[in-house]
Amino acid sequence: MSGRVGMVADSSNTAKRVSHPQPVVVMKRLLRSHLVLQALTIAVRYAAVRRQFASGKNKLETQLLDYPIHQRRLMVSILGCDGPEA
Repeated sequence: MSGRVGMVADSSNTAKRVSHPQPVVVMKRLLRSHLVLQALTIAVRYAAVRRQFASGKNKLETQLLDYPIHQRRLMVSILGCDGPEA
């Protein structure tokens, strides 16, 4: 990927910038969207398993996804994501 940003001449060891950096911008966007998708996947899986704040003795704790504020925060992030580029 760094070869798209610039090239190093073998004889003079000097770097030259590529005149058209558009492929670099596209690669950065793809990488960023992939990382965001991974982070959202981890957040949703964690929220599905995590439980907290039992409301009585010997009761099962409430699942994190049962809280409306947590659902809203995850949904806003999921809907704001572009999704995988095929």
